[in-house]
Amino acid sequence: GEFKNLTYFLTDGDPSFDYRTDNGNVSGPGNATSYSVLQNSVNAFQPLAEISQVEAIGMGSDVSQQYLQFFTNTGDSVGMESLVVPAFRGPGWVNVSNPTTGNAATYNWGGGTVNAQAGDVDIVNNADGLAAALEGSSEFDELATLGGDVLQGGAGNDIIFGDTINTDHLSWINGDTGASFAAGSHDGMAYQGLREYLKWEVNDGTVPENSQIIDYVRENWESLIDTVRTDGGNNILDGGEGNDILIGGSGNDTLIGGEGNDILVGGFGDDVFQWNFGDQGTVDKPAIDIVKDFGNGNDVLDIADLLQDESRGTVDQYVFAEEDNGDTVLYINATGGLAGDKDNADQVVRLEGKTFEDFGGGTGQDVIQHMLNNEQLKIDQ
Repeated sequence: GEFKNLTYFLTDGDPSFDYRTDNGNVSGPGNATSYSVLQNSVNAFQPLAEISQVEAIGMGSDVSQQYLQFFTNTGDSVGMESLVVPAFRGPGWVNVSNPTTGNAATYNWGGGTVNAQAGDVDIVNNADGLAAALEGSSEFDELATLGGDVLQGGAGNDIIFGDTINTDHLSWINGDTGASFAAGSHDGMAYQGLREYLKWEVNDGTVPENSQIIDYVRENWESLIDTVRTDGGNNILDGGEGNDILIGGSGNDTLIGGEGNDILVGGFGDDVFQWNFGDQGTVDKPAIDIVKDFGNGNDVLDIADLLQDESRGTVDQYVFAEEDNGDTVLYINATGGLAGDKDNADQVVRLEGKTFEDFGGGTGQDVIQHMLNNEQLKIDQ
């Protein structure tokens, strides 16, 4: 049968030395990859590449794909590549000596551009990954199952995600390895992706403090909502006191804003937005909550515990509906002091993007009856 030459090139780091002469002299920074080291290493690799199929496998996080790609001639994307290597951070001219022979030489470690054939590489982090690479197969990442959680915020202004954040849209380059994480290429990294983004794209290699992560989430929470996954758990989120932001996810979630002015996002699934007695503000300063996506499923506004001694016959004393700038706004008084208008409301619930037409049209009373009849609004009787 036919035989072929196959070579496995395994490395746990990037090139940092190269042999200059036949007598054992080496040159290079030792702790970084200079242009001359990479170019000479690529030149030395060429004779092997001409007689053998070479599979390149990096082991660990200290291996850079941008360097390793020049030491393989296999894969679907074999072709010429150019890589600009900056000047080594140190003196431009360095004396290098061989402790065995005593010979010494001086070399320039300036920057330059390497132009050479490049291919596909495997970078692995454990024994299973190495075995898969050697066998010609590959590992793949599978998103972990999202569980059902009970999360309570407490007294502060909290942001609570029931499932996970989505950071697939963020981009960064790992400054240690040179690995590029373009948007859409690292799907599922979630919180770890946010840490890496802040470390490399914002902090130039410095690990972000928790306060920086919190500030970023607070300023960008809408862009971090996962609108793709549909396997979320059934969560119970309770904001407690403070002005909170609750994001349920893709399960059938219960969101309890609590006291304060809260923003509630149910996400996919049949969600319950719940208010309890004591969550309301005062007539002079009512609590104002916003439901961002009511109707993404069979959602329910549960105000049964909030309202005291209400019934269908007296509901207009407790709830008044008004359409305002494309939103349906419910004005609520927990003890029934509305008298058919909104002046005495101590709790306001704004259903963003929902007009009266979404609830059958007509007057505010018609909308309330429609929601009661369709189990979108829950009271005690």
